[in-house]
Amino acid sequence: MKKLLLLSLLAISLMVSAQTSEKPARSISLEFLGPHQGFGINYDSRFKGNKGAGFRTGLSYAFLFPAQDCEIQGVSAPLELNYLFGNKLLKFEMGFGSTVGYYHTRDYAKDPEEIKNGFSFIPFLDAGIRVQPKRGLTLRLGITPSALIMPYPYISVGYAF
Repeated sequence: MKKLLLLSLLAISLMVSAQTSEKPARSISLEFLGPHQGFGINYDSRFKGNKGAGFRTGLSYAFLFPAQDCEIQGVSAPLELNYLFGNKLLKFEMGFGSTVGYYHTRDYAKDPEEIKNGFSFIPFLDAGIRVQPKRGLTLRLGITPSALIMPYPYISVGYAF
């Protein structure tokens, strides 16, 4: 009798956990500006379901013009932890991360012919709105403030699967 009761409780707990565990929402998107500092592609995933904590990573071609006499270009990879608030299709997102990149810098004021190459680590914050169904077209709009460069707005269009 005790074994039957124990097996029944185990079966019920497995059925309940199977019903409540959601597959994490994932998406691929194209993004302009933001932490990419140019054009890029993202992979985004929630840790559970279609809201709450998640991460985003990407690859991009960056072009920065922080001043009129300076030009910065390179390849970068933003890495971000973020959180989605909201239960419906429209969600508010907040996140933090860093963009790691290899950049070519030209300072026209000092020496227009000299190009400096090097790696850079740029921390950033992220705040915006997101239209994200469980499957289908996604849209993100927001702003990415950073300690090292001017804040960039961003727009992203993608597909959730």
